[in-house]
Amino acid sequence: MTKADLVESGVIFKEDTHQYFLDGVELQGITQSLIHRAFPDTYANIPEQVLMRAAEKGSNIHETIQFCEENGFPGATPEWLSYAKMKADNHLHYITHEYIVTDRVKYASAIDLVMVDDEGKIVLCDIKTTSVRHYDNVTLQLSIYKRYFEAQNPGLKVDRIALIWVRDNDSEYRELTPWADEALDYLFECDRLNAPFEIARIYGELPVKFAEVEDEIARLDQLANDAVARRDELKQGLYELMEKNNIKSWTGSRVKLTRVLPTTIETFDSKRFKEENEELYKKYLKTSKKNGSLRMTIVN
Repeated sequence: MTKADLVESGVIFKEDTHQYFLDGVELQGITQSLIHRAFPDTYANIPEQVLMRAAEKGSNIHETIQFCEENGFPGATPEWLSYAKMKADNHLHYITHEYIVTDRVKYASAIDLVMVDDEGKIVLCDIKTTSVRHYDNVTLQLSIYKRYFEAQNPGLKVDRIALIWVRDNDSEYRELTPWADEALDYLFECDRLNAPFEIARIYGELPVKFAEVEDEIARLDQLANDAVARRDELKQGLYELMEKNNIKSWTGSRVKLTRVLPTTIETFDSKRFKEENEELYKKYLKTSKKNGSLRMTIVN
């Protein structure tokens, strides 16, 4: 498949205002309509200036990748090098970028990358550069793209959808499981009626959803453990250094250190007290509500 095999949507995109038009009628972008309806709180607590900086950085990375692909230019940025290696490792071949798809009624959006593998199977990819990878958001986004791509190109089938995440020297390529048509239909209906979207209705088999995130959870848990171990190692070393030089406190630009001298403490043996004075123990018990939580054990 080549770019020439793809049907053009006829949608006009105004980049300065980020608007889509078809036959003079404005269409809605998918991100600010459908994705936001499904996941309204994704960026709720992030300051506007942080989002703007992230968007600017993301745009620069997108433009670099597009320029290098279109012109056969060997880029030199860390993100380009990560992207190029990722593409080679997964046997992907560039077809086009910013390919606009639409339902020709209400929505339109541009697919970051249309790719094929060594066997010519079509892979739709979305490039993300944010510090946090919102897999659910990207899965929905690409699922909608897949539906519109196939409707716009009769006879062509999307084999896979995938997230391409690049940030400095770090990167990830992750293939995602598309949403079922019934789930997409439900989302479209909620948007049409301006009704709340109940995300729980689309999950289906929960163990499948758990399996999609377990690698990320295990990776983050290991990073957290390593960070705590390194922090404790540094604290112990600094304590010994302060003790050796009889330094009681030190204040830097970001950290204040205070050496706490060895001492003895008293604790109350509630278990023994309960065993020996059960009635008195019950007299002083207080009942309070505790929120539910998730106990997680990493399996090696």
